[in-house]
Amino acid sequence: MSKKEYKPLLFTTTIRNPQRFKAFIDVLLQFDGKLLTNALIDEIIFELVARKLYTPLYATRTAHLKEKLIYDDVRFSDKDTAEIIANSPQDHKEAGFDKGWASRFDTFYKFAMELGFVFYEMNKPIEVSETGVKLAKSIDPAFANLEQQVFLNAFVKYQRDNPFRRIQHDNKPLVLLLQVIDKLRGIYGEKSAGISR
Repeated sequence: MSKKEYKPLLFTTTIRNPQRFKAFIDVLLQFDGKLLTNALIDEIIFELVARKLYTPLYATRTAHLKEKLIYDDVRFSDKDTAEIIANSPQDHKEAGFDKGWASRFDTFYKFAMELGFVFYEMNKPIEVSETGVKLAKSIDPAFANLEQQVFLNAFVKYQRDNPFRRIQHDNKPLVLLLQVIDKLRGIYGEKSAGISR
């Protein structure tokens, strides 16, 4: 049997863009300082679904709910949200969390914890960090400049070997990228474009 392979760098794609990331942190900010329990997770999930930040397939496949998805700035009603959650069981399990919505919560927020925006653990208070607060604040166009600062700060400090991941290797992705670009400029000159996508 061959040795198990692993990826030197892997970022989760659970939350695919910064706009959603900010909104997810904004929701969690409402629960800052509260003890994380399954009941509280249910409240958080309810808010995520009501705000259409997470849309289970049931909502996209049910005519009266699908119509309401068009209006991004209008929440689902409490009745619609309860219907969506009741008809969207989560067959998902994460270590330290019950199977179902509790594990889905961990999937949503685990990377935010790796980046230092939040800290949570079952039966302990949720903590949204200063950078997490700034990221949520950047939803407001008057504070949009904070988004870039927060992510730059997070990725400069980010290390694969951190307390929230069990991995067999260690690197600092942004530092590694900058070193590669520097080496390429040494080979191809200062006008080198660096790395293409």
